[in-house]
Amino acid sequence: NAMTLTEVTSILLHEFAHYGIGHTEESRRLYRRARFLFAFEQRLASDTWTRWNPLLWWTRGFARWFDRRYASISRVEEAQADEVAVRVVGAAAFVSGLEKAYRNGTETSGRMRGLIEAALERCDLDADVLGQMAKEPLEGEDREAFEAHLQQRLRESLRDDDTHPPFADRAAAAEALE
Repeated sequence: NAMTLTEVTSILLHEFAHYGIGHTEESRRLYRRARFLFAFEQRLASDTWTRWNPLLWWTRGFARWFDRRYASISRVEEAQADEVAVRVVGAAAFVSGLEKAYRNGTETSGRMRGLIEAALERCDLDADVLGQMAKEPLEGEDREAFEAHLQQRLRESLRDDDTHPPFADRAAAAEALE
């Protein structure tokens, strides 16, 4: 699952495109608004009597709307950054790199979570989780279960709160650019 230099370049181009296009400034403003809204909602919900407060209901409804709106903005930004990478390295390298990034990210986060949970159960706060991951590749049933999970993730359809378009949509859009 090692990435080629062109695949790594495509992923880095995508990420740097977010800066070049100005997405990071917009995201920071939206994040500050979301953080304020969450804190306000938590403050309203902290008192038992305020559960019946219409302002709390309105705030929760607005927060849900805001999450969906932010996610839709983020999906557009992802498509714009994808386009920059595809125009520089081509669709094949970008799609291949993106698939490997999904694969490696999914495998790493799942395995790391399992190893951290096991270390916490043993109360081993000095566990070398990264070292264990390097020594213990997924094999057998674990590998098969991971591959099934990954294939499902790569075919997933879009939900309202997804901040990234599904892999299949991103791959199709990249190939359409060429």
